[in-house]
Amino acid sequence: MYAVANVIANRSRDRNMTPYEVVTERNQFYGHTNPNREELYNQCGEISDKLTAKIMKLDDITDGAIFFKTINEKKQSWHMIFTVKIGKHLFYK
Repeated sequence: MYAVANVIANRSRDRNMTPYEVVTERNQFYGHTNPNREELYNQCGEISDKLTAKIMKLDDITDGAIFFKTINEKKQSWHMIFTVKIGKHLFYK
């Protein structure tokens, strides 16, 4: 979750958007568009709220990544420069 928060903050800076605009942009973040997002929030809301409050001040553990995918997902054209693997996720610039 921390690394995804870094991606949101990095995109926010890169695209001159607020973190809210980044997350709510169409087809970007599964947790926001999922019909069960209330249930997801109940599972991780406390941590999510803490990260959200500090999102633009977090130390970046992704080396500037603005995209990520799971290890099983197909690599897309926008996944250009690999930065780091964290758990089952790969991060890209």
